[in-house]
Formats: sequence, C-alpha cells, structure tokens
Amino acid sequence: MSALVGRYDRQSADSELGTAKGTSVPEKAQAAALKGVPEEHPQDTIDRSPEGQSEFLSRQSSVWRIALCQLDVSLDDPEANVERSVKMAQDAVAKGAHLVVLPELAACGFPGSSARALSLSWPLDRHPALAAWTKLAKETGIVLVGGFAERENTSVYNSAVLLDRSGILGVYRKLHLFGPEHAIFTPGNTGLPVFHVPGTVSSLLDEPVVDGGTGVCRDAPQGVRHTGRDSLCLGIAICYDLRFPEVVRILALQGADLLVVPTAWVAGFDKASHLPDGTTPQYRTAAVQANLSQVWIGMADRVGTDPVSLEGHSPLSYLGASCAASPTGQLVAGPASSVREETVFFDCDLGAVREAQTRGAGISPRAQRRTDVYGEILGYKPRDV
Repeated sequence: MSALVGRYDRQSADSELGTAKGTSVPEKAQAAALKGVPEEHPQDTIDRSPEGQSEFLSRQSSVWRIALCQLDVSLDDPEANVERSVKMAQDAVAKGAHLVVLPELAACGFPGSSARALSLSWPLDRHPALAAWTKLAKETGIVLVGGFAERENTSVYNSAVLLDRSGILGVYRKLHLFGPEHAIFTPGNTGLPVFHVPGTVSSLLDEPVVDGGTGVCRDAPQGVRHTGRDSLCLGIAICYDLRFPEVVRILALQGADLLVVPTAWVAGFDKASHLPDGTTPQYRTAAVQANLSQVWIGMADRVGTDPVSLEGHSPLSYLGASCAASPTGQLVAGPASSVREETVFFDCDLGAVREAQTRGAGISPRAQRRTDVYGEILGYKPRDV
C-alpha cells in the first residue's frame, strides 16, 4: 500500500510534465475539448460563477473536464453495477471528460453486515471492479476514481481507487465511518494522501522549441510541444469525511487542486434532506469549505433505496444531487436529479485555485495563516502563560 499512497511534491510533479503519458480519447471529443467547447453536454450545468468559465477555458492546459457519474447501485448484482459504471464512464469520455468520479461503494453497494462485506470485497490485485475500470482506462485514457469494498486479510475497508491507463495510482480508505458502517468496515489507515495525476504532452517536433508563450512545456524534453493538460494534484475523501473540516483543510494545505468525493448521502445528520435549490445540506457544507480552503470539490452520489433494513436502522434512501463547488464556493455543476442516474460535468481550472488565494488588497487567506499560533497542518500552539 505504501507504494500507492504518496504525498504530493509540486516541484517533482512539475518536472514530470514532459514525460507524462498521453491520453487516448475519441478524436472528435478531444478536438472539442481542446477548443474549450465540448461537442455535446446535454446535462451540463450553466456556469454560475461570477467570473465565468469562458474566461479560463482559453487556458486549456490548466483545465481538466470532470464527470460526476451518479448511479443507482444494486446490492444483489455487483457485475451489473460495474457494467453500468463502465457504460456511464464511456459516455462521459465521449463527451470530453478527462476524469470520471463514481459514487461510494459503486462496485457493490452498502453491505448490510460484516459477513456480506467479506463476500463483496477482494484484495486490490484480484478485485473484479478494479480490473474492469483499469481496462476501461487503458482503452480510453480516462482517469477514474471509484468506490469499492477492499479486503486486506480479514479487514474490509470502504475504499476509493484512483487509476489511469498505467494502472492504480493510489487508494484511499475512508477515515470517518458513519452510523452502521462501524459494525462492517475497518476505519481507514491511509491517512490523507494527495496524489499526483500526470498531465499529457504530445506532438514530437523535428526542431527544439523554446517556451515563449507558444504552448511549449518549459520542463518538457526538447522537441516536445505541450498540447495536453498540466498535471493535477488530487485529494480524495469519502462521504462522511466531508463533515470533518480538517480533511479538506489538510488536503488543500498539502497542495490539492481538486478534492473528489465518492458519496452515498442519506438523511440523518441534517434536519432537511434537500434544500430549495435542489442541493443537499452536504453540498452546502462542502461549498463553504471549498471557499475557505480555495480548492475545487466534486461529489458523485448515489440514488435509489436499499431494499432491506439494517439492524437498528431504517432502509437507506440515497439523496442524489451530485454537484461541484469552485474554489470560491460557487455551484458549478449540478445538482443532479435526486431520483435518477445522471452525469454532470464541470471544468476544473487549476489556475483558479491560485487566483482564489488572493481576494483583494491585504486579503490572502493562505499567506496570512498564523502558523506561529497553530501549526502548518492545524496543530494548536497555546502560549506559555
């Protein structure tokens, strides 16, 4: 596991831009995405941010198109879950997506007991869902994050995998278990890693080209024109993790540009299930954190109802409303339907993360942190009296 989980090193990541692997997506969708106008996005949310996405779409190398795939997951048919997730991801690729996010436990649904969890979980190297998602990534060049039940010896973790065409880039295990999960899963032990997702470079040139605003990656080998995307610094959380502000803050302070969150939202924490605008209270708390920590947050939820009740709990009904927040806390995708499967898209501009860190003269919330009072990663330092 330690080989798959690592802390992001921005200097190292920047130097890797010239050697990152290319991405194979349908030519028509790729051409449209590079122009900043995807060919078809019937479910896209109209831009709601004051600055407008058209402004940053001209900086194509810094933009990743993210698809949040909202699924109705079956407890009785894991194979069908995986097939449906692959189909939705393929459709998202055809519409220009670079990174696809699937819900929490998208591969199997929420197991109602520890015995059932064991029957629905496998180690990383033998997990059928991961094999199918890796095959998809190799065929399409997509980057994918999806939830699954991971077995290690006799422990079962509520996990999310990050993979691309080269295979598994990392795994995150849910730190904060919710309600009935305590009797089923082992609390996560991967900490809060931030993952480096390589960008893409292409177009070998006959003659070396120097960077002069011509689109050539400064760190690329001679003769390589940077026509793809910059590398992405990615954090992962799972559902209830978002209720702990330390999670978003620590990931942001480690350099995350984007936090993706596979979720299975249910009622119970908040009095209301949905807000008047169709979002959930879970989104509202995420949007505040996105604004305060200047990071993109994209959340892919489930819909539907589990048919059987768990011991001591009512049947679980999922809220849907998958959505995303910008680094200034604006709703930029969704909310998706509360009852049906749907995919929503947003354009994650890495430059917007840096821009959000300065809000005006004397207003720079990252730079103005009082780390003499509290540590770089939140540790409180009381004064000596």
